[in-house]
Parts: sequence; structure tokens; C-alpha cells
Amino acid sequence: MSSTPVPARSRVLSLAFSCALITSLVAISAPAAVSAAGNTALQLGASGAYVTFGDPAKLDLGQFTVETWFKRTGTGIPSTTGGGGITTLVPLLTHGAAEAENSTVDANWILGIKTTGDVIAADLEADPGGQNYPISGTTAITNDVWHHAAATYDGSNWNLYLDGNLENTSSPGVSPRSDSIQGVALGAMIKSDGTPTAGRFDGVIDEARVWDHARSGAEILAAKDDELTSGSGLVARWGLDEGTGTVV
Repeated sequence: MSSTPVPARSRVLSLAFSCALITSLVAISAPAAVSAAGNTALQLGASGAYVTFGDPAKLDLGQFTVETWFKRTGTGIPSTTGGGGITTLVPLLTHGAAEAENSTVDANWILGIKTTGDVIAADLEADPGGQNYPISGTTAITNDVWHHAAATYDGSNWNLYLDGNLENTSSPGVSPRSDSIQGVALGAMIKSDGTPTAGRFDGVIDEARVWDHARSGAEILAAKDDELTSGSGLVARWGLDEGTGTVV
């Protein structure tokens, strides 16, 4: 595995987007090396900006780890993850949205901030049935401070982490909706027609990653401060080091 230590994240505030942006699959098909000129992050701010990658087959997952660094600078706009899910969630890294039940437009995996208590939270919908299985943390998230969030599912067990520490665990023992045709996004939840729900993240995102298996708590803690450019089962990684432009 190749990794580069991440400098203090208080230094990364650039790459602001003013509108919805679509699609470079390069970062999905082959995680790229970190540029020496990097050390930037994605600042979404309060304008409603987000990034979407469509629905790449590599990210339709029955087991997974999703993780990202984030700094919340404003309240954001919450949205529901669906019936029986999280009523008010500000999205961070998502593959799905509230749209329908028991169909391919159920959410595969969603990671965000639950505004009740301002805690980290995640949700998935089951195949079949479309039931939601939300999980929420316990530690209040501090605005204007960098945090690392991760959620893992191994086919039976949900685990939720904040700053490398286990926040909550449950064992729904269901199959996630890995055939979802909804989009993958940063800072929003995308429906099957490519449009977002109302939910938006207000803040900065950095080093977002998706793995095709549930990583252990020890692995998450050990690597959370690194910029990983490769690794077994790493199916998507967005270092957000471009610094300018409209493609990540």
C-alpha cells in the first residue's frame, strides 16, 4: 500500500465549486498518485455545490467501507434518507437518496451528519424489502474542526467511526441494495435521474475513499491520517488535490 502522511488539515481550504459537477471516472477506475503540488481540499460552502460521479458499477457494493475527512463550517441543509431512516441528515459521501421502496432506486450506502445531536450517521436499504437500517454516533461534531468519519458493513455488522473511534455498532444481517441505480456524490444525495435531494453539506471535504470490504477499526485508525494512493480493495479515492477546475 502506498501512502503519504497528510499535513495539518487546517491548511486546506481551496477548490470551491459553484454548481453541480459531473463525472470523471478516472479516480474510480484507478486511484491516482497524489501530486506534490496537492494539499488542497474541496470547499463546498453554503452555495449548494456538490459533486456527483453517476452510478459506477464498482461502487455498487454488498460489503464496504466509506470514509472521508470533513470540516463543517455551517449548518448545511438536511434531508431524509427515507421511510424508517434518518429524518434529518446532512450528506457527506453517499450512494443513494430517498426515492422509493423495494426497488433499484433504494440507497446502497449513505454517510453524513444527523442534525439531531449533530452526530455522525449512516444508512443503507435492504434487498429485498427496501427497509432502512440507520446507525448514529454519540459524539457531537464540532464546527470549524477537522473530523474523520467512516462506516463499514461486512454483510452482517454495521460499524460507525468518528476520528478513528468506534461510535456505534449494530447487526442488521441484511443485504444492502447493491443494485441501486442512484448516483454517488460528495455533499449531496442523488436520485436515479441524476437530480439531488434538498440535502447539502456546508463545509470542506478531503480524502474521500470507498473500499469493497469492511475494514477493521485498527485499519481505519492506522490509515486515517494518510493519503492512500493504492491498497487492496480500494475501489474509489478522491484526494481532491486539483486545486482548481471542475473535475475531481
